[in-house]
Amino acid sequence: MGIVSSLLVSPDELCFVAVCDIPVVDIDLARSTVHRADDWDAVVSHSGRPEPLSAVYCRGALAVFERMPVSHRLRISKSAVPPGQSDSSRVGG
Repeated sequence: MGIVSSLLVSPDELCFVAVCDIPVVDIDLARSTVHRADDWDAVVSHSGRPEPLSAVYCRGALAVFERMPVSHRLRISKSAVPPGQSDSSRVGG
């Protein structure tokens, strides 16, 4: 199931997303990421670059995902809007 599908069917406001080929998910990292998601549409892990498949997404991120094909930004990492820039959705890390 993809990120958008997960957000659409989840009964919760937040979804923790993890890549499917890692043997163990760091539960402490997951909890920490969820707790940091208060005022953000997404909190994305970084290891030298954004890791959009190790992140927490809020339903508010759906607006960003819906605009991606129209704006020709098909990579999640290219669709992030830094804090302080004008956009209806905010993505933090």
